[in-house]
Amino acid sequence: MCTIMKEFDTSYDKDNILAGRPDRDDLLVVGIGASAGGIRALQSFFAHVPDNPGMAYVVILHLSPLYESKLSELLQQVTPLKVTMITEKTRIQMNHVYVVPQDQHLMMSDNHILVSKNAGMEERIAPVDIFFRTLANSFGPRAVCVILSGTGANGSMGLRRIKECGGAAFVQNPREAEYNEMPRNAIATALVDDILPVSEIPEKILSYKLRLGSVEIPVDSEKRAEDEQHALREVFSHLRLRTGHDFSNYKRATLLRRIERRINIRNLNSLKAYAAYLQHNPDEVTALLKDLLISVTNFFRDKKAFEMLEQEVVPSILQNRQGDNHIRIWIAGCATGEEAYSLAMLFSEQAMGSIDDLRVQIFATDIDEAAIAVAREGYYSINDAADVSPERLMRFFNREGDGYRIKREVRETILFASHNFLKDPPFSHLDLVSCRNVLIYLNQSAQERVMETFHFALKPAGFLVLGLSESAESASDLYAVFNREFHIFQSRRIAQSNYPLPEPMPLYKLTEPIISPTIAAQENRVRERVMMNDLHQRLLEEYAPPSMVINEEYDILHLSERAGRYLQIAGGEPSQNLLKLVRQELRLELRSALYQAVQRQSAVEARGLKLTIDGQLENVNVHIRPVFRREDVANGLMLVIFEQRVEETGDLQVIQSSDEPVARQLEEELIRLKAQLRASIEQHEFQQEELKASNEELQAMNEELRSAAEELETSKEELQSINEELRTLNQELKVKVDETTIAGNNLQNLINSAEIATIFLDRSFRVALFTPPARNVFNLIANDIGRPLSDITNKLNYEGILSDAEAVLEKLQTIEREVTAIDGRSYLMRFLPYRTEEDRINGVVITLIDMTQHKLAEIVLRENETWMNGQKEAFQAAMNGQPLENSLAPLVRTVVDQNDGEVRAAFYICSTGQDKLHLVAGMSEEYAREINGSDISPESMTCGLAMHTGEPVIAHDIEEDPRWVNWRPIARKYNYRSCWSFPVRMVGGPVLGTFAMYFTNPRIPQVRELELSGLVAHAASIIISRHVESMERAQAEEALRLSEQRLTSLLRIREDFISVASHELKTPITSMKAYAEIVEERMIERGNYEDGELLGRLNGQIDRLTTLINLLLDATRLSEGQLKLTLNETDINKLVTEKLNDIKQASHHRFEVEIGELPMLSIDAERIGQVITNLLSNAIKYSPADTSILIKTLPEKDFIRVIVKDEGYGIPKEHQHKIFEKFYRITTDNLDTFPGMGLGLYISAQIIRGHQGSIEVDSQAGKGSTFSFTLPYKRSQV
Repeated sequence: MCTIMKEFDTSYDKDNILAGRPDRDDLLVVGIGASAGGIRALQSFFAHVPDNPGMAYVVILHLSPLYESKLSELLQQVTPLKVTMITEKTRIQMNHVYVVPQDQHLMMSDNHILVSKNAGMEERIAPVDIFFRTLANSFGPRAVCVILSGTGANGSMGLRRIKECGGAAFVQNPREAEYNEMPRNAIATALVDDILPVSEIPEKILSYKLRLGSVEIPVDSEKRAEDEQHALREVFSHLRLRTGHDFSNYKRATLLRRIERRINIRNLNSLKAYAAYLQHNPDEVTALLKDLLISVTNFFRDKKAFEMLEQEVVPSILQNRQGDNHIRIWIAGCATGEEAYSLAMLFSEQAMGSIDDLRVQIFATDIDEAAIAVAREGYYSINDAADVSPERLMRFFNREGDGYRIKREVRETILFASHNFLKDPPFSHLDLVSCRNVLIYLNQSAQERVMETFHFALKPAGFLVLGLSESAESASDLYAVFNREFHIFQSRRIAQSNYPLPEPMPLYKLTEPIISPTIAAQENRVRERVMMNDLHQRLLEEYAPPSMVINEEYDILHLSERAGRYLQIAGGEPSQNLLKLVRQELRLELRSALYQAVQRQSAVEARGLKLTIDGQLENVNVHIRPVFRREDVANGLMLVIFEQRVEETGDLQVIQSSDEPVARQLEEELIRLKAQLRASIEQHEFQQEELKASNEELQAMNEELRSAAEELETSKEELQSINEELRTLNQELKVKVDETTIAGNNLQNLINSAEIATIFLDRSFRVALFTPPARNVFNLIANDIGRPLSDITNKLNYEGILSDAEAVLEKLQTIEREVTAIDGRSYLMRFLPYRTEEDRINGVVITLIDMTQHKLAEIVLRENETWMNGQKEAFQAAMNGQPLENSLAPLVRTVVDQNDGEVRAAFYICSTGQDKLHLVAGMSEEYAREINGSDISPESMTCGLAMHTGEPVIAHDIEEDPRWVNWRPIARKYNYRSCWSFPVRMVGGPVLGTFAMYFTNPRIPQVRELELSGLVAHAASIIISRHVESMERAQAEEALRLSEQRLTSLLRIREDFISVASHELKTPITSMKAYAEIVEERMIERGNYEDGELLGRLNGQIDRLTTLINLLLDATRLSEGQLKLTLNETDINKLVTEKLNDIKQASHHRFEVEIGELPMLSIDAERIGQVITNLLSNAIKYSPADTSILIKTLPEKDFIRVIVKDEGYGIPKEHQHKIFEKFYRITTDNLDTFPGMGLGLYISAQIIRGHQGSIEVDSQAGKGSTFSFTLPYKRSQV
């Protein structure tokens, strides 16, 4: 099966197909599928196809492999298009019709149709589905499928692939289809574009073709007109408002091509017209959504990919569980569930046990609610399940109706839910994510976010399976390639994997952003404020002193443009700390000033600091301005300002009078430096202690924070996963609740409609539930729920109800009782244990089935059985040749027994040759003597009257019935008051007699009694008819026997005469021949040739007479069984040659001889030679001169065959089976003129059969005959 699947289920460039630009010319190909009743539909279809449609048609009709297909001839009669039956690889052409041959299937490859012989797979995958799949792969949007009358679900699978690739699908209206299963199953896919009468479909397809490409929506928004922009916004607005789906993350080209297709299907002229149509036709919104969300998949799609999963991926997951038996899988975009069930089957098989032991949990999600509903149901048609092997079908599915349902143990491992992985939280801790053939519809940014989402959901080294047109190599930092060919990846372990927040794109971004004037004005005002802030910042940077902002750790957070001149970057590891970056000359004073500012929590200045920049000595004052306002966002930051001091230089001269001021200045400087040194030492020691304590605290806090962060992250992930699982479980629970509600409604309706009295008791024998009919037996009211059954009275004549209920709980066995009620009704009371689904016993169920009608039916059945037994006995007696009285006696006895002896029954017949009554059965001899000989006339009593009129005659009361006036004394004598008489007719003939019933009281017959009496009369008619027929047959047989004796005597006399005459004639004929030959010789010697020729003719007639005498003798011997065979080893070829040479001298025919290599045979050479001579003589006699006669011998398996073939007049078919009979001659215009007795072929046939061979003829009138006979190599011993 897999080999054939490769031929038509290969991968294809879906991006190219969905873009609507397949690598094809303008050819559109229409695939038509049909089966039962399809020929008439096809003829109607092609009768309405125009002469030049500009497309090609391929017809896939289910044909019997046993008979030659005439489909092409039938279709050619109704269409001018050329109809061709495909027998080899054929390039498809426009305006052609191609037909599948019987026992073959077709596949499309590029522009060619391939033909292959059906194999075992086609028993489950219909040829129409094979062709539709390959047609979709080859032609994409230019592929159209049509499904007509047929049985089963053929075509539905292929229709899905056509729609997936952008093609169109049309279906015959099921109401007009001769067999509507194929159309109905196609419609059930919800993917059909239109449902039409078959005569309208060709015009619809032509309209679709003409409109292909007529409406093209530019992908680039700048190339779209304003009205198209507005219409497109309306389309997506309708779609989002009515369906809740946002397609902003989908590829724009794909969306537009799908919209174009819907415009063409609806035969509209523009996008604007379609937007209006969408607004007024809500059903079109659903159809557009279906086109955008084509949920198409199948079991084990991409066989090789699933083989890789089975052989490497699934075993790897099972082996790397690390003691965890819980395996979690997510099927994102599961469509109708086939892939989810396929993976469940793989894990079950690999585990070598049930899935429950493994605790496999599969989350299967999709945004298509209809597809999810199908997946939850788990029921698939035979065609849907065609990709599943027979072994898996048997193991994982139950056959149900015309399809298969997934087994419960597999279904319960999968949670199906509606879920959008672009915006809904993902599942987590997954071993495998499968998202195949979904990403190709999404744009690049959405694909990147999905890759991040799946990475977050997967465990490290978890597997990601994508479609054959998808890849995760763009996210190589997140995934490693596991198998490039089948697009299987593994999640990489990275430092942190956060769930990416969804980035919803507004709907208008699909077209162009729309900004209101108010929003635009607000944005302008904000932009103006931002510009003034930037201007102010630039002015401060240019004219204010250089400054920088640092934090409590002295790290620089921001600095002005000119502050860098006071910093100097040293070698080593780069740093942002001010004390490491500031110039060396300022470092000591700056450190002290920063410390004092922090300690004092006030501003500090360090004045008169000197440093050299670019060879120039500068004086700088450093101002520290800390911020300690809790409500300020800058709390804890410090502003450091570098103010450059400018020394005043001029003509003023400073005169120092002595060295004392210098010494004092140096001493002050020294004191200041010592103070700074002490402060620095104190600051250093204090900071060292603080840093040590802070370091320890920070280390502890860091550990706590890391642990808390990890716990929070884990909790967050688990919470998201649990929330998602709870949401999914809630959906499943809602489905279960709905199912339970439906089941409850069904149960209630079942209880109400079953009309069976049922009472449910708990283990304490209290009433838990009862059905309405139970009130007819038990005196129950609604408030009796919970009351002991013993407190409730009933109408049954049975006291053991509670004891039986106790016995059921004790023995767990069903108890049945037949009980009666006080109103005379009968019931079958059944006690059963109440079992839960977990097989726990929670009480007793009592059912009471009303058997009253059943009992009445049993009485009727017993009556019928009694009647049938009596009838059988009567018929058996008649078959055994019993006298008529004995044959009718069982019927009389049956009637009397069924009426408990209160009736007497009798049968009368008409006396032979007289219109007189004659009693034959059922009454006493005394009564018979009084009745026999009565006239059959209108004045007769009821018995004679019924026989006379042929109609039933009922005398309710003999004393009041005037027809019994003359017979009342007899009736009173035997105490009869009522008499019913029924005519007994011969089957298909006249009235033979009467069946009469006598009652001792006046009585009016009931309908049932009339029916039974009629049956008795009918049975009697059969018996009497048989009796009459037997008598007539016996007389005929006696006459026949006498005739046969006379005929045998005459035949014996004839045979004796022939035998004697033949022997008596033989001697004089021999003498005549001898004398004639002597006279002939003498006349020739004397030169009298004319008279010699006449004598030669006389010899010929004498020879013919001799032959006839011999034939008569042989026929006589055969009749007497005295024909003896003398067997000798004989060369049959030599015998044939001799007989041919003897006869051909006097013939004017051409003889052809074909001699085969034959062994010696044990035969009677004289008799076989007689057969050969007879066949050759007939060939010469019944064929014109100068024609050919063939004689041929040849060996066969167990015998040899001799053939004689001529070119003569031939033998009509109606005579061929009789020509081997004795004295049979053909009487036709051509053959009746030839002399003969009809004995030659008869004797030849008897001779051949005496050799255990056979003789045959094959002939056609006017074309010659072929006679052949066979002789066995070895004769069996008889």
